[in-house]
Amino acid sequence: MKTLMMAGLAGALTLGTVGMAWAGAMPQTETQSYSKTTNWTSTLSFAGASVPAGYHLSSVTLDVSESLNGVVTVSNALKASSSATGSVSQQDTLTFTIPGMTQDSLTNLAPFQTVDVAPGSSTPFSFSNVATQSYTLNSGLTPFLTPWMLPVSDIDRTVTALSGGTTNVGNTNTGGVSVTATYDFAANATGVAEPFSVAMLASGLLSLALVRRRRRS
Repeated sequence: MKTLMMAGLAGALTLGTVGMAWAGAMPQTETQSYSKTTNWTSTLSFAGASVPAGYHLSSVTLDVSESLNGVVTVSNALKASSSATGSVSQQDTLTFTIPGMTQDSLTNLAPFQTVDVAPGSSTPFSFSNVATQSYTLNSGLTPFLTPWMLPVSDIDRTVTALSGGTTNVGNTNTGGVSVTATYDFAANATGVAEPFSVAMLASGLLSLALVRRRRRS
């Protein structure tokens, strides 16, 4: 039993240098958003990761969402010889630059709607749509350890495929962006024993106590 006890102690002391592999810090998230009618440019400001003691920033995930809400009005002239037919949609293109990366864009095209506008009439078409894109960064994370900024710009346009009539197309549009940054952390190597190592150490100490007790008795 003494041999087994000493082996358990040695194993516990050896495995104890692996680190806190079973522990993990909860991810942190922060969201910034902006919206405005027609074309716009803005900058989203983020506070950055607050790294818990004993951990380091291991990855950053950015979830980018672009939303559009608008109305396209198709008007057909009173003296037009036929109805205006076809389809119409709205599109927003969001452009942004993530720290450490080149400029990227996200296109949000709403589903097309069918157009059939008689001479002398106007018909409004409402649109609402959301497009999303996700990025996970595992290196070059230094900019996210302090307050950082995300430049964004939004350009909207009307997309049509019309025939017949004498048409005039007008639109109002609100383009919006929402960006959620999720900071994930990993534990630093600290030499603190893993649960299995702790269990082996406790078993060895218990065995040692039993041996001493039997010798005394």
